[in-house]
Amino acid sequence: MTWALVPVKDLSKSKQRLGSVLGPGEREGLMLAMVRDVLTAISAATSIQGILLVSRSPQIRVVAHQFGAELFEESGGADLSCAMTEASSYLLERHAAGSALIIPGDVPLVRSGDIENLLARDASVVLVPDLDDKGSNAIFTTPPSAIMFHYGPGSFGRHVSAARAAGFEPAIVRDQRIGLDIDELRDLLRLPGEHPGSHTEAFLKDSDIVLRLNNMSSGQTLESVRSQTGTGA
Repeated sequence: MTWALVPVKDLSKSKQRLGSVLGPGEREGLMLAMVRDVLTAISAATSIQGILLVSRSPQIRVVAHQFGAELFEESGGADLSCAMTEASSYLLERHAAGSALIIPGDVPLVRSGDIENLLARDASVVLVPDLDDKGSNAIFTTPPSAIMFHYGPGSFGRHVSAARAAGFEPAIVRDQRIGLDIDELRDLLRLPGEHPGSHTEAFLKDSDIVLRLNNMSSGQTLESVRSQTGTGA
């Protein structure tokens, strides 16, 4: 069986690098919308037999129920690397999972076809870097515990090294949709219009964020956007 692991940070602490343009409630709302888009894509991928949401955020429990996903709470204080190690071990022990796809909840442009493409690769370790070839935006491993996890700045290179240290030559897939994780303003500016009908697109429009982003694209200053959001400096 192949399971998808979807880590989601505490929503109250999510996307703090967007704090200059989005208020706390907007950042939480955006994160929830993005998670729903990721889960929609995973649910449509026939090669995935189970979904494990990895989070200690209470709001994620509701989302897990909506998508028929299982919720796993990592140890208190665990960083992302530790959380993925714990979750991978859980999949092996509880579900005898043969493979695991780790994909974060902040890649809202992902489609089910992108996921199927990764799972079809003839490799024990498949890595998808971010658009800068620095971060690790998806990791597919057979078995789930095939490699040590090393998240954080520059994690893509460290995961390549970890795969080779474990005796696997990783397949590297550069996917423009999975590669776009929404962390900074430049990422957010790319979103409007890219995924019509998605939860993220609807949230951006309903909250008027898309209007602010369009104003920025047309030359409005960051200070003007701050005044519209009420976020301050």
